[in-house]
Amino acid sequence: MNFRKVRDPKLLKKARIGMSAYEILMQNIEGIIARNNGATIEQINKEIVIKAVEFGILHLIVKEYDDLSPLLHDNFDYNRETQLFQMRSKKSLTANVPLFDRVKYYLVSYLKERELEGIYPNLENIAFNIIPSLTNGKTPDEQTIHTVLQAVAVRVGKDG
Repeated sequence: MNFRKVRDPKLLKKARIGMSAYEILMQNIEGIIARNNGATIEQINKEIVIKAVEFGILHLIVKEYDDLSPLLHDNFDYNRETQLFQMRSKKSLTANVPLFDRVKYYLVSYLKERELEGIYPNLENIAFNIIPSLTNGKTPDEQTIHTVLQAVAVRVGKDG
């Protein structure tokens, strides 16, 4: 196993001032799911071990959560077909998930839903529909959504 020292001063400060292991765990799981647009239990376990070592709380996580499966199934939706955990419907990601990752998560989810309906929305419709889900933390402007959109989608049609 290889490790790399990566420190997020904000999260380290929260860990020192009494943020519970559960809160740190949940915020990091949300971040993993958002960044990857869903995550397998293996992805989550791997990244959680690294974060727990970084925060110096691995012993607490292992003591309280020797198996993350029950926690994941209680708090997230699981797709048996893809074997990915997702955020529960109508649940917002926390503000601690980076804005780009939050926008990407909701954008990809929205586009997948529309694609199943045979609908290919324009930027205005996309922004109108995903901004309400992004109320935790900084709300993105249309330019931010456009930037993320260019990274994850392909333009179709004249208005697409």
